[in-house]
Amino acid sequence: MPRSRVAHRSPVPAVAATVLLLASACGSGGGARDGAHTPTPQPAATPSAGPPSIAPSPSPSTQASPSAGALDQSFGDGGIVRGTVADRITAVSDVTLEPGGGIVALAGVGDAEHPGTRSFALLRHEASGALDESFAAGGVAEHALCTAGDDACTEIQLRSILALGDGRLLVLASETSGAPESRLLVVTADGALDGAFGDDGVLELPASLGQIVLAPDGAVVGAGRGADGFALLRLTPDLAPDERLGPCGLRSVELIRDAALQSFRHVAVQPDGRILAGGVVDVGDVPAAVLARFTPDGEPDPTFADAGWLVGAPRADLFGGVSPDAGPIAVAKDGRILVEMPSAARTHRTIVRLLADGNDDATWTRPSDAAVELFPRAGGGLLTVAARQVIDFGFVVSIHGVLRRFDDDGTVDRAFGADGASALPLLDGGATLAAGAARQDDGKVVVACNHVGGRGWLLARFLP
Repeated sequence: MPRSRVAHRSPVPAVAATVLLLASACGSGGGARDGAHTPTPQPAATPSAGPPSIAPSPSPSTQASPSAGALDQSFGDGGIVRGTVADRITAVSDVTLEPGGGIVALAGVGDAEHPGTRSFALLRHEASGALDESFAAGGVAEHALCTAGDDACTEIQLRSILALGDGRLLVLASETSGAPESRLLVVTADGALDGAFGDDGVLELPASLGQIVLAPDGAVVGAGRGADGFALLRLTPDLAPDERLGPCGLRSVELIRDAALQSFRHVAVQPDGRILAGGVVDVGDVPAAVLARFTPDGEPDPTFADAGWLVGAPRADLFGGVSPDAGPIAVAKDGRILVEMPSAARTHRTIVRLLADGNDDATWTRPSDAAVELFPRAGGGLLTVAARQVIDFGFVVSIHGVLRRFDDDGTVDRAFGADGASALPLLDGGATLAAGAARQDDGKVVVACNHVGGRGWLLARFLP
């Protein structure tokens, strides 16, 4: 078993940490600790105390046409496709784009006749927004995620969907509490489960993954929590477990021995294959944001931050609705890293930009945001799909989804939408929030939205 030393940058007392392989086969947890290291604590980069001042960009290179941020009128009905396919399809969880232009939404399915069964639906739309009638049954494929009697059925949740490039789709569902467990399901181009993958199209893993993404080489990379700490997953481009990480393609990393919570929730892969994972770790029973970088074979990257780890200050003061974790994460073409983290203020989160080595980028004015997706812009700057919320006396009193665009210094790009922002569409008069988003090659952004009151869902496409 390979042995690696792990350190972290943190203003908290030094803690033991270790990297280990999951020693058990797929479908069960476990793994023995192998070695420990006491890191030298260092101060972490601290986000700004509040939202930055907003000023228009002085650079004409980032200015766009007046339509930037508007709904794409060529998509659906005025830029919107309402989720009226079936009342049983309750909410969307994610959306992905296929190489041929298809748009596939991942949604949950409610079944009043079989309340103990959890199912999901894939809805494939053409580029125009119309359902692709050639896919499954009228554009919709439904499959059981778990059935009555399955102990995990009440806690397993849909997470991510990926288009694999060969017409197949990969779906992730994972446990939200209890023993760590995830299920990967592969659906063929005609909407059927792929019997050549896992057990009749389903692979169970002893880790609760928060997100999966495609690496530049076509591999599938995921991050989450295992029985002994953080968890990383890597499947080869043909969906076989990458044994370099361990059985099932999984590796467990324990940063703080016996910490109550060590969980990655977000993941991104750099062009060179190195893996960025963000999440949360309990430091003395207080949550702290953590961002780590690993080599393609799952070893902490010694060239990033403090031996591969960047740990923020523990935060017991955050108001309700303000998450303590690090993520989502995105990598710009110049190698700089964008990640959302808690602000020094208690009421909001902020987007931090790091240099490739994990040090803070002093040229970036950290904007306040609560993003679901981060899309770096080719010429610099950033587009976010986020939630804008109003907090009063520590409580969220209103919330709605929004797209925002920032210039290369982090200031709001007022050439986008209405003064730098475009609100997600209303649904029956109510606000919507983004569950997932994807950016097309032409820069247009497709957003999967749910009504804040749970009364429906929609897809919307925005102009770049």
